Amino acid sequence: MNMALHKKLSFILFFIGSIHVYGQTNSYIIYLKDKNGTPGTIQQPSAYLSARSLERRHHEQIRIDSTDLPVSVNYLTAIKNEGASIVYSTKWLNAVHIKATESQYNTIRAFPFVLDGTGNFKVTQKSNAQEITAATQLNYAQNYTDYMGITDMHKQGVKGAGILIAVTDSGFPGVDTLTAFKHLWENNQITYFYDVADNEADVFNDGSHGTYILSVLAADTLVYKGVVPEASYVLLRTEVAATETQTEEFNWLRAAEIADSCGVDIISVSLGYTTYDDNTDSYTYADMDGQTSVIAAAADMAYGKGMIVVCSAGNDGNNAWKYIGTPADAKKVLAVGSVDFTNTKSGFSSIGPTADGRLKPDLCATGAGINCIKPDGTILMTGGTSLSTPMIAGMIAGIKQTYPSLSNDEVKNILLQSCDNYSNPTNLKGYGVPHFSRTESYFNIYINPVNSLIAPNPYHSGQLIIKVPEPEESYEIRMYDYQGQQVFEHYFFSSNNMISIENYVNNLQAGIYLIYVKSAYTAEIIKWIKL
Repeated sequence: MNMALHKKLSFILFFIGSIHVYGQTNSYIIYLKDKNGTPGTIQQPSAYLSARSLERRHHEQIRIDSTDLPVSVNYLTAIKNEGASIVYSTKWLNAVHIKATESQYNTIRAFPFVLDGTGNFKVTQKSNAQEITAATQLNYAQNYTDYMGITDMHKQGVKGAGILIAVTDSGFPGVDTLTAFKHLWENNQITYFYDVADNEADVFNDGSHGTYILSVLAADTLVYKGVVPEASYVLLRTEVAATETQTEEFNWLRAAEIADSCGVDIISVSLGYTTYDDNTDSYTYADMDGQTSVIAAAADMAYGKGMIVVCSAGNDGNNAWKYIGTPADAKKVLAVGSVDFTNTKSGFSSIGPTADGRLKPDLCATGAGINCIKPDGTILMTGGTSLSTPMIAGMIAGIKQTYPSLSNDEVKNILLQSCDNYSNPTNLKGYGVPHFSRTESYFNIYINPVNSLIAPNPYHSGQLIIKVPEPEESYEIRMYDYQGQQVFEHYFFSSNNMISIENYVNNLQAGIYLIYVKSAYTAEIIKWIKL
């Protein structure tokens, strides 16, 4: 563990209040109007973002903007002086999570720099407990990811080296002591950890769910190999296992900001929300539109900062709800469903579409009959989309390690194109199950020079022509939106190297599209923008 980095990030990422608050306190979110008095500047992002984070943004061509700047110190001081305790601040929403009495909250809400406030999120006195129960097994699973190509990936020496993955969960007991994770400490592969939910450094207690997830990703023994044991990890506790409150969504938002500052490449999220202990806070299916919940907005923003977010679809497939939860409904998130070893959808795996009609889940992985390592070192066979999620996060790490030149959009496209149901996606399994070996053929399409051209680009209306390499040749043209949803497919015969497609795009919404152009001799992808 790099302790200097740990201390630096602790200083950069947290502004924790120390004033004791008397009386009955509850949690509130205070939204601020601006960032006047922020200690950071856009011109000097290294003061609040790690070098790795800046490198990732450069690779993804993402600019630093005001959402990257820390919250105003002046405003935080004024809130503390009123007697409230600051739990944490969030720069992306420009907001502060506080604990305060109702009287203090009402006073703070009236401050001239405060835009609005919301609450109150009551703090439960329940102790943390892990709810997963399953049969204990004596032997480790072997090759349970084989039909996804993970064994082939390992044979190629691809085990996640150089990739940084954040795991957000309910706790990681045993990770600091078990032999299966010893290599992570010896090789400094755990670069940062923090308990956002309790505002403390210790994540090696509380719920054990995070230990299960990390074992699928990172464990390494003679008889148990995680998907990417050579990747590096950031461990963040956001979830209180025994309860469900909206505070946990803000915890996750804060964790995503920490992951961003650390330079994380992938966030593995084996959690989701639909109902809360207080029913007045619970969601309806109509809310699963990718823009209603705080955590969905945070997940999309995380992607906008350069991190691929992989999230469990949910385990409500056999329940009355049956649909995905949030943040699986987010537009940029890869929502992962579960299949069994026969590649049949697991009954518990939540289904789509989203409330606004988008395909979900995006894809599936093995999530039934998975062996995990418990905090006491014994083995638990269990299942859920929580377990299929790290499978996909690990495969993405393998793709990024193998093809470092690809952008995140391209990595997502290649992953989905390698799925076994890509040409016929459904709201039961999405595009299906990916296979690592199939990604190579699609990678070649992205790196080969593009010989086809489309004009005009950007396009508003009128004639739209694709110029192709071969005249008098049959071409397959498929177009996909940036969520990976196919919007049309048609076969054309090129006349004088030209194909006209305006009649097929008139009803498309404005946005960015990928056009797959294939003949008997060439295959390539063109990026196209409709205004």
